[in-house]
Amino acid sequence: MQVSTAEMLGMVSRDGQGRYTEVQAGIDAAKAAPEVEEAVDDAKPFADPQAEASFTSLVQGVSPGQQVTVMQELINSGEVSQNSLARASSEAQREPSEVSAHLSQVMASFRSEAVAVVTGLGSDDPEGFFDWAREHQPREFKRAMETHGMERSTKGYAPIHQEFIATMADHDPASVLGAKFSSGITAERIGKQIVLNIPGKGQVSYGAALRAGLITVKGA
Repeated sequence: MQVSTAEMLGMVSRDGQGRYTEVQAGIDAAKAAPEVEEAVDDAKPFADPQAEASFTSLVQGVSPGQQVTVMQELINSGEVSQNSLARASSEAQREPSEVSAHLSQVMASFRSEAVAVVTGLGSDDPEGFFDWAREHQPREFKRAMETHGMERSTKGYAPIHQEFIATMADHDPASVLGAKFSSGITAERIGKQIVLNIPGKGQVSYGAALRAGLITVKGA
């Protein structure tokens, strides 16, 4: 990092003799990730009353252990095995076709909630974010879906989306290069790095500018 950039970020300062010295608080602040407002953190009913009724029916009729099995299969493969569906149907004393219909309603509502929260975090392409999360943050994304399913909380998606934004210059440089920044800021590629030309600040890497709050990224 250039000294001018470090000074701008508050990581170094000049003493009375003009010498640069490290500012530990500034270094710690520069390393810290930007704060993100926490997503919905409490259980709320689905917007679709029928989906909520289906969810209640499944919870009341299927044992907790079998609920977890079904959820894990849906998260891992997107579908429920015939054996798990048969067990759940037997416990709920319902036809497999009826339980399958309930599951479809519930899963559609969970997905709608996930899309809504990611959109609320500033994304115009939730599906693109989900694809990135599956590839680059598989454990964290799975944990977020488990929290969503078991606790009915969407809080797990926010930190993953934060990482998605912070690394955009790496996984989607074209978006950064083509972005319209305010205050005359422009982006360019220098070698393998995307840097921003910031009036009055000089050249600052995308990541450093984001951490310092010099830019705000939306619509990713």
